[in-house]
This record gives sequence, C-alpha cells and structure tokens, in this order.
Amino acid sequence: MQAFLILSYVVATLLNAVRAHYVFSKIKVNGIESEEYEVIRRNTNGESPITDLEDPELRCNVGASNKVNGTKTVIVESGSNITWVTETYIYHPGPLSVFMTRVDNASTADGSTEWFKILDIGPKFTKRGGDWRHIQQSEFNVTVPPCLATGQYLMRIQHIAIHVPGGEPQFHVACAQMMVIGTGVDMPPKAYMVRIPEVFTRDHPGFNQNIFVNFKEYLIPGGNVWKC
Repeated sequence: MQAFLILSYVVATLLNAVRAHYVFSKIKVNGIESEEYEVIRRNTNGESPITDLEDPELRCNVGASNKVNGTKTVIVESGSNITWVTETYIYHPGPLSVFMTRVDNASTADGSTEWFKILDIGPKFTKRGGDWRHIQQSEFNVTVPPCLATGQYLMRIQHIAIHVPGGEPQFHVACAQMMVIGTGVDMPPKAYMVRIPEVFTRDHPGFNQNIFVNFKEYLIPGGNVWKC
C-alpha cells in the first residue's frame, strides 16, 4: 500500500509537470461562482509557490497583500458555504487550511491583523499508512462560522506542498474579500488567534516529516481550528 501511494504521487506529479503548479482564482458562494479574480486578490507570481516562511506575502500571496487592485468584496451570510476553486486539481501531497481575519476595510487590508483558522484537511490514516488522495481535487468547501460577528474579513486558503522530504515547504495561498452579514456576534478566543507569517516556523514537525516512510501521524501547521 505504501509503495502504491508513493507511485500515485509520482505519477500525478509527472502528469502535471507541464502545468507548473496551481492557483486559487475563484470561489462559489452557496453554489454561485465568481469570475476569476473577481473577489480573490490577483497575485503577481503566477502559479509559483512561496517558500520563505518569513515572507509577509504568505498572508495573501505575492503582490496581493499590500495594494488596492480593484478586487470586489463579496457579501456573504454567516453560515454560508464557500467553495474555493483552482484551475487544475491539487496534485502535491500536503495539508490544506482556511483562515479568516476581521479587518476595517477588506479592500485595503494588508493581512497584518490576527487570523483564526476555520478548516484543516490533513491526511487520512489507516493501518497501512497515510493517504492524501482526498486532497487531489480542484474544489474545497468551507462554512463561514454561523456564529461569526458581522463585519469585513479576508478569507485565506493555503495548501502546503510537502512532497520533498527535507525540502522547503511550498505555500499556495490566496485571499478573498468578504463582508459577513447575519446575526452572529462571536469572535474566537485569543488562544485561536495567530499572525502570519509568524505562526509558521521551519522547525514545525509538519514541515519536516518524511510522509512516504513510516508515516503514522501528522500535525498541521498554523494553529488550531475554531468552531462555534
């Protein structure tokens, strides 16, 4: 089984080598799809990942954290289903997470505020080892917490490719601009709040494991998930 999983990842990587990597360019709100980069901030590094864990651009991607670029702010109700869409499916193994940060103005916020995590997708473990194949898709669903306080937010998705044991983790990230409406009044406790990029450190076990050999457990970087 372990050899089969390794072969699956190798084949997927070879088949997608000509596509470079992948980028999150659209979202769906309760099934209604946006245009490319309509509500997601457009980055300037194409499909290339970020590998510098101290880079402030980890917040929203290169060129998308510190400028006003005409991105629209979408209105969503608390409890809404958000689907993040890539132009090609994710083929590297590694965890996927979604964060939010409350801001004064979603159009101009630089992401230096405190973030909280609302979704983690990690490997599935069986007695045969870990499996990432459920992450090899092009759409990922997350629910805006139904109790979340109204206001303007950035919602940030990240996939961390960790397919090279001992190599640098590769971050694929994007931010959508949102105005959350509804009856919610809650915000996460301080223990769930993190700052980006400070929350990511090179010595985190999630960046240093060999996921192909004796892989039995995994700790996803970036703090704990908050739920209502």
